[in-house]
Amino acid sequence: VFRSDRDVDCDGVLDEPGAALTQRVSVSSSGAQASGDHAVLSHDGLWVAFRSASSQLVVGDTNGKLDVFVRDVAGGVTTRASVPSGGGQASADSVLPAISHDGRYVAFSSLAPEFAADDLNNAFDVFVRDLVSGQTLLVSRSSAGALASSDSAFAAFSVEPMALAFQSVAADLVVGDVNGLGDCFVRSFRDCDDDGAIDAFQGLVECGNGIPDEC
Repeated sequence: VFRSDRDVDCDGVLDEPGAALTQRVSVSSSGAQASGDHAVLSHDGLWVAFRSASSQLVVGDTNGKLDVFVRDVAGGVTTRASVPSGGGQASADSVLPAISHDGRYVAFSSLAPEFAADDLNNAFDVFVRDLVSGQTLLVSRSSAGALASSDSAFAAFSVEPMALAFQSVAADLVVGDVNGLGDCFVRSFRDCDDDGAIDAFQGLVECGNGIPDEC
């Protein structure tokens, strides 16, 4: 369910006259009903990401797993985000969606190995899907590119500079992590040619240590 109110003068007060709008977003592009939960909203309010095990949301959803979907509220289009770069389906659940401020990037956590060729750690990893380019990247890695040895989840996007924070119980994402506890990490995007697409990710840093933004 998506509810929007009116703030025509952009003063931050939702007091303008006119009916508020409530609509269901966990539906297919053709309007078929389904289920959905764990919804998150883009900063501009035009995109909603959510998880669902329903097979009615997109054509060809036959994996019987929880998938992450994105609803274009204005356009009325529903897209599955938890798919590999080359197409196909995930063989395990994808959960805990996050969405970038402009709705282009969707992050999620999954145990499925199909999203990255080197995903052999048998753990929940954090992935980012570019809805424009169709690229899905495994981002819960060390700065050297090594996979985390244990579960990573709970992703969240910043606005500017674009970066992704996530939680992990892995002890090998940064040097010296010996506390035996779950920690928060940040990975920043690189878009060196300013075309809006992720060219690469900056090195991983622990939360609060700063995010490099130079290419």
